[in-house]
Amino acid sequence: MKYTPFIKPIKIEGGTFYTCLSAQEDINYTFENSTKKFRFSKFVLLKIPPLKSLRLTTQELLSDSYKPNYVQLDSILGASRVYDSLNLPNIQNNNVFAESFQNYYYNLETLLTSNDNYSIDEQRTVSERVFFKWLKEIGAIRFRVANDSEVVNNIGVRYVEEDNSYDTSGNPIYDRVIKYIGDINIINSIKNPLNSFTEIYMHIPSSHGCTPYVLLNSISDNNYHPNMKLASKNAQIDDDYIEGRHYNDIHPAGLNIMAHYDIKEYDGQLFKNCWYLNKSTGQFEGYNSGLNANFKWWGDYNSHINKTYCLEDNFGNPINEIFAIGHDNTSDPNDVTDYNNTKFIRNKLDGISIDFNSNNYKKIVSDANLTDINDFNASEYSSNFSFNTVLLYYDVYDETNPDDYTTNLFGVLFLDNVDYQPGIGGEIKSYNKYKVNNILQQNGNSYAFRLNIKFDVNANDSAIEVSINDYNTFSLQLYTDALSQMKLLTNNLNNYLAEYRKLNNEIEHIKTLLYTQYDNSDLLKRIENIENDIANSQEVFLNNDNIIDLINRNYEEIKNIYENKTSINMAYNIDVIKAGDGIEINKVNNSIYVNNIVSDFNIDDNSLVSITNDFHINNNYYTYYYKLKKYNNYIRIMDGSYNNPFAIDRDIILYIDDTINSWERGQKLRISFENGLSLNNTNGVFMFYIYTDSTDKLNTGYVYNKSIGILTPDIFSNNSKPVIEIICIDNTNLDFVIDVF
Repeated sequence: MKYTPFIKPIKIEGGTFYTCLSAQEDINYTFENSTKKFRFSKFVLLKIPPLKSLRLTTQELLSDSYKPNYVQLDSILGASRVYDSLNLPNIQNNNVFAESFQNYYYNLETLLTSNDNYSIDEQRTVSERVFFKWLKEIGAIRFRVANDSEVVNNIGVRYVEEDNSYDTSGNPIYDRVIKYIGDINIINSIKNPLNSFTEIYMHIPSSHGCTPYVLLNSISDNNYHPNMKLASKNAQIDDDYIEGRHYNDIHPAGLNIMAHYDIKEYDGQLFKNCWYLNKSTGQFEGYNSGLNANFKWWGDYNSHINKTYCLEDNFGNPINEIFAIGHDNTSDPNDVTDYNNTKFIRNKLDGISIDFNSNNYKKIVSDANLTDINDFNASEYSSNFSFNTVLLYYDVYDETNPDDYTTNLFGVLFLDNVDYQPGIGGEIKSYNKYKVNNILQQNGNSYAFRLNIKFDVNANDSAIEVSINDYNTFSLQLYTDALSQMKLLTNNLNNYLAEYRKLNNEIEHIKTLLYTQYDNSDLLKRIENIENDIANSQEVFLNNDNIIDLINRNYEEIKNIYENKTSINMAYNIDVIKAGDGIEINKVNNSIYVNNIVSDFNIDDNSLVSITNDFHINNNYYTYYYKLKKYNNYIRIMDGSYNNPFAIDRDIILYIDDTINSWERGQKLRISFENGLSLNNTNGVFMFYIYTDSTDKLNTGYVYNKSIGILTPDIFSNNSKPVIEIICIDNTNLDFVIDVF
């Protein structure tokens, strides 16, 4: 019986590499078969999207507008059942992300490779297809059919990701996950008395931007094909857990080991608290114990079996469907105020594999200046990008015919951990890649990754041991240092050649001056002519008294006209003076009256709010988005009753939206309370958080990442109805002071 490996959580620093189970089979196969060979060949850069909830209304989901691709780990039905049973308050953190990778990706790969009909003779492994299935099931990636400008004719259908899209502020909406395809050109084997490992060098040059688009294929074979359903082989008492593990097993790193199945029942029903968004009715249709004829789940849901993984019934169908999973029996996705459910967009494409053949890319084939994907990355079609994950690929081939090979996924390198921020979500830190811009004279940057891989036959831990030994004189580091010295010598030689050309040009210029110089008699004649011209021009300035008298008379006449001391009447054009914001202009009898019409506070219908009626309520927070207005703003919270402050039961987060109106220096926001708040009550002790910077003006990488302040229970203890006044003292760095009275 095969075991789903226990993996380590993603490390806080330094990145974490996970190997694919199928890669071990290919390595073993090459050892057993003398003609089969194994070589590292490609790497792919990804940007895993943020871990956030998809907060869109039904109308927004049904509209033709672009929709974000957030990671929602509970959009997998089995994962949602697990999280609900554990009552986890936060599923957007580092450990839960690693659990999803272990309990879905690794568990599904284990079940596929332990299937009774699994054929080890297939050149293509299932690893890559399982990885992209995991990405699409958690909402990270969606696809469309490639068009005629992207793929050549006569090779069959190919697919690409949905197009990049941006909001009016330039922030990404759908952000493509697959960013870059690169070749592995340098591999080194290190052997010494203390250690041995394989050294792999991955390089992204400064001249490269993103791969403009990446073609994808949908591949079906004996090991991964439509309508496959894979159930656990564990005993019934252990079938809630990943393959080969028992209910009382304890993960060494403390991770949860409950399997994240595609299908898992709740309260005796497979699709209880599940909904499908019916585009014809504009409503989420619930399962209703199987009585609702409009309900559907992906595939033929009537054939689904509890605690199974399911592959699509049709691999080549990249349409999007919208579903919702409720987290208790009161959930209703049709209620816009109910956030106790997970809405997600799911793409039906399956069997996904990257097409590395540059001859299939229409833009490469049709451009005489492009020969392969490397040229494509450096072309005018590419641009800057960011990434946070690396996929490592290898080829399996027959040494008698090395051009006939199959490229498989070896492992996944997450470059950083998932950084979670309350009220915002989780995100894996990204690295920005800038391409050289010769037109704007902008420098680019480059990245190099050196991965040291030590092969281990231990099946219980799929993580790679990283070993770095720089002292070995045959290591890749020495080789790259030698290349750097050669490049330095080349640069010095180019500099000397440039200096030689400069000196040669100066000598030629001196020769020209010698051959074209005037003799002394010509120069004396030219000087004499200039002196005569100056002498003749002096007559103009001999008598200038008349000119000065004329200037004085004109000055006095113009002055008398302006002072109304003549018969000429003067009228001023006062139409050029117009009212600005907060200013009223009155024009009467050629006079102007300026009035300041700004009130102490800019009050509108959104100034009086209620926590229970206007704030969004989720498991942990009351949240409210207040749009900042010009001048001084005012918010009054109306909850509670006379002498009875409103007792909250969770933290409050107030987001100040400064997208339309930016903060100004000296601007105030006053917050008052009709009946007061109780932050320390029988429900617990809670906080009142205030954030701003909706456009990420401070370039932190997150919106609403500027904390204005935190209102603690102490502020409300002596006076349950304090007046909170926020004053902006620096609108560039968004610095504030808070007065309480």
